[in-house]
Formats: sequence, C-alpha cells, structure tokens
Amino acid sequence: MPQQTIIQSSFAAGMLSPRLRGRVDLAQYPAGAEDLTNLLVQTQGGATKRPGSYFMAAPHTNARVRLIPFLVSSAVVYVLEIGAGTMRFFRNRALLTDSTIPLTIATPWTLAELRSLKYAQSADVMYLFHPSHQPRKLSRTGAAAFQLALAVFENGPYDDENTGDVGASLPSPTSSSAAAGTTGGSAGGSGTGDGPPPGSGIAGSGGGGEGEGVGGESGPSGMGADPDADPAGH
Repeated sequence: MPQQTIIQSSFAAGMLSPRLRGRVDLAQYPAGAEDLTNLLVQTQGGATKRPGSYFMAAPHTNARVRLIPFLVSSAVVYVLEIGAGTMRFFRNRALLTDSTIPLTIATPWTLAELRSLKYAQSADVMYLFHPSHQPRKLSRTGAAAFQLALAVFENGPYDDENTGDVGASLPSPTSSSAAAGTTGGSAGGSGTGDGPPPGSGIAGSGGGGEGEGVGGESGPSGMGADPDADPAGH
C-alpha cells in the first residue's frame, strides 16, 4: 500500500496535548505538533533549533548556583550568578570585573535557599526576597558597580504590630442596649412622665421605648381613673 506524505506548512499552534490526538475538527490541529523540544516556533509559522549555550566561567564555589537576569534596557543586560553566600555578574559573555578581579558580593542565602529566592526589578534596582531573611536591595550604581543592602520599607505593611487591646474603646453589648432603651423612652416622652389629666378617660402611654406614661392611679385596663368620676367617663 503506498504511503502518503502530508506536508505541514505551519507550527504556529505549538505543542498539542496528547488528549487532543485525533481532534481533526479543531482549527489548530493542522498547525500543531506532538513534540517541539529544543525548537523555537517563529512568527511566520516555521520552527528552528534553539540557540545553544555559551560557556563563560565555572561557578564561583564549584557548586550549584542560580542564574537570574538583570535587564536595565534592551542594550544593557546582566546575568546574576547567585551561589552559597556569593553573587557574581556576567555581561557580554564575560565576568564583570573590578580592575582585573571578578566583582563578587557577599549574600546571606545558603545553597538550600536559592531555589526559594524571589525577585522583582525596576530599572537599576532589584529586590530579592526569602522567607528566612530580611529583603535585600540590589542597586546598580555604575556600569561595573553593584551594591547589596538591606531593604528598608516606609509606611508599608511592616509597621510595628499592635499589641494593645484593640477593643478597649468599644462599648459592651449590655451598655449599648441600655443606652438604646433609654434613648427610646426619651423620644416617646419619658416613660415615667405625667399622664393625661385625671378623669379624662384617656390611656397615657409613652410614644417610644419600653416605658408607659400613667396618669393618676392605674385601673384594671391601665387607664388613668378618678375615684369621684363616673365609671363610664361622663
């Protein structure tokens, strides 16, 4: 049986997941690939081999190090080599030197802490963070000059912790309820104030709160009553 050769003109869809095998209905399927290891997909759709690495120098401590880019601009780029307690700098495929001696800065991080190191850069300044150490500020002060110092933050989330009783100035629920009841009684015209004139036959009550104003002596129905008045109120 003759073999059929399919020409693929684009790899713009990149690597496709194995779960998409057979999904010929997808528009990305004809432009995808199963594996693109060590290849770079171009904007035009083609794929080329990635560039190789360049050996510049052995690690300062002959142990594992971490490489971090330090980008000042598109034309000024450094590579930070951070090892156990040391930091060196590379630029233009060579070690950055102070006269003829490689520029080396002492750091507080151990070999085991390098993987957990976080960083953020803005222009000539980079902040480096690790949970076990105070943040550091790396400053580029010249074309071949760097300084590493403790980072000092002002007016940020690093103020002294409030250890006092933060609820000391708040009223307790009991005093708050009592104050509210007193205010309600006053708004209704004082629950213990004078009731209507004796013999008027009108129930006296406070307009608010929990108290009721009562005129004279309280009768069975809570109405103000005059002992000499007609029971019917005539």
